[in-house]
Amino acid sequence: MSKPSPLAASIPVILVALLALAAAAPTAPAQDVSVGPVIRSRVFVVNLFVTAAKGKSYIRDLTRDDFAIYENGVRQEIKYFNNLSQSRDLPLTIALLIDTSGSVADKLSHEVATASAFCKHIVRPGKDMVTVMEFHSDVILVQDFTDDIDRMQKSLSKLRPGGNTSLYDAVYLACEEKLKNEAGRKIIVVLSDGEDTASKTSMDAAIKVAQKNDVLIYGLGVRSMNYGADFRALERFCRETGGLFFSPKASFESLKKTFDAIMEDINHQYNIAYEPKDQTRDGTYRDIKVTCLRKGLKLQYRQGYFAPED
Repeated sequence: MSKPSPLAASIPVILVALLALAAAAPTAPAQDVSVGPVIRSRVFVVNLFVTAAKGKSYIRDLTRDDFAIYENGVRQEIKYFNNLSQSRDLPLTIALLIDTSGSVADKLSHEVATASAFCKHIVRPGKDMVTVMEFHSDVILVQDFTDDIDRMQKSLSKLRPGGNTSLYDAVYLACEEKLKNEAGRKIIVVLSDGEDTASKTSMDAAIKVAQKNDVLIYGLGVRSMNYGADFRALERFCRETGGLFFSPKASFESLKKTFDAIMEDINHQYNIAYEPKDQTRDGTYRDIKVTCLRKGLKLQYRQGYFAPED
């Protein structure tokens, strides 16, 4: 009989050593290789800004337990809650969209003056940012994001009226090109007579991109003395995103009061977020309903959103 080779003789020793190491090592969870690689889904979150009021007074002392959220009729678990009337930690990112079409030419000076005063009072240097866009037949970036109020005011002074109205394009571009990658609360304030006459984008597409990017839209319907006005589009933008619509008289004092009301609304929000139980990334529209255990309150929030798509 031939002698075993040195390698064959050492195999039992090697096996014993390997078994000892395996016993000492931490046990890893078993994976069923028959089902292939494990796919880990990406969880998406729905972010809401809610205001609660009784009559003309904002309610500032609600807690997480006061709210209930339903998506397509199914109760959701609140994962994040912040009372922004008590803590203004979240920065504001504001896109100011000003209609400079010919139909509002006689009111442009009032729009510019009140918009300037609004930004001066709400923008906190070093924390908040504002960008200014004008829209007529085209949409033009007048001032990129800045916290320098003097620079913003100078940009507003350069606005000149003329052309048609590209309202839908302005909202779409502000959401998709300017606000999409910004943090904190993203807000659009629109001043317009509301009747779109020149956009390439549809109203539905503009609303969808606003909801997708968690943008709140506040609308100021400005009436010209020489042209008609149709505020239905502005009203829908505000309703679908959780903002507010105002139709003030086109005077400096009236517009100033409206901007004050917008500032008041922004400063009395509750930030609530949840992870939908249905994490299907199918791009479908989902209804949102927010209720409050405290009776007699009027809640303002966006009415739904489009699920993300892969």
